[in-house]
Amino acid sequence: MLLSSTVAMADSNSIKEAFANGTTSGDITVYYENKDNKSATDSGVTSGSVGLNYETDTFNGFSASFGVRANHEFDEKTRDVDYKASYANDAIINVAAVKYANDDFFVSVGRQEIDLEWLGDYNESIVAGITAIPNTTIVLGYTDRKAEIGIDVVEDFHEVSKKGAYVIDVKNSSIENLELNPYFYSAPDEADFYGLKVSYDTDMFGATAHYATTNQDSTSVVTVDDGDIAHVEGRLNLAGVAFAAGYIKTDNKGTGSLSAYGDNISPFEDGNNTYGSDAKT
Repeated sequence: MLLSSTVAMADSNSIKEAFANGTTSGDITVYYENKDNKSATDSGVTSGSVGLNYETDTFNGFSASFGVRANHEFDEKTRDVDYKASYANDAIINVAAVKYANDDFFVSVGRQEIDLEWLGDYNESIVAGITAIPNTTIVLGYTDRKAEIGIDVVEDFHEVSKKGAYVIDVKNSSIENLELNPYFYSAPDEADFYGLKVSYDTDMFGATAHYATTNQDSTSVVTVDDGDIAHVEGRLNLAGVAFAAGYIKTDNKGTGSLSAYGDNISPFEDGNNTYGSDAKT
């Protein structure tokens, strides 16, 4: 996955050797989902998924990655609930990127997986990271189109907003056990949003406090109402067993466009209601 702050220096002496020393990974998965929708029609689906990824070794700081995923829906519990949107593609190229990295910075261009607070899934994007400052990683990025792709969903790459979205994300761990993560996103004609996440972790326990807010544009395709979200969480590790408890609260008008490009706060696989109006989780 992109956005690692560690850099593996070049091991290969030629492009041919970099391809020969590349690594391949893959998975074969059978997925089953069943939903008891109470007053609405129950739904369920059975599907299969195959993923294959290849990444070259580095040569003079450069590397390339390529990945595909194929999904097939075997059965639906009821025809009244259509999973067509979840399986928009039988197969798709989800990774096709070129990356350059050294001790001080990295840049990656193409289709790639991104994992930031409000930018996730697979994106057609350019992302640069500055790692020259001790205990600090600064990520700058732009995404044009995105797609959620996994064992249970294969979307088409699509525009969330016409002019894409820009991000600056800073992580600093100068103080032992403490990480500060301020960030700012701008999607022209859609919204600006920013926030701060503070995490403290030791071997035995940890805690997180996180707040984000949006300034919606009058031309927003998601909503014109500004929104915000607050999140606190505590963690405990005892005898190799991890425990966590948290609370998430949204504004009475929701969270604006915050989750439109990806999210990391919701603890659920399909937690759309987490970001609804005046939601408490």
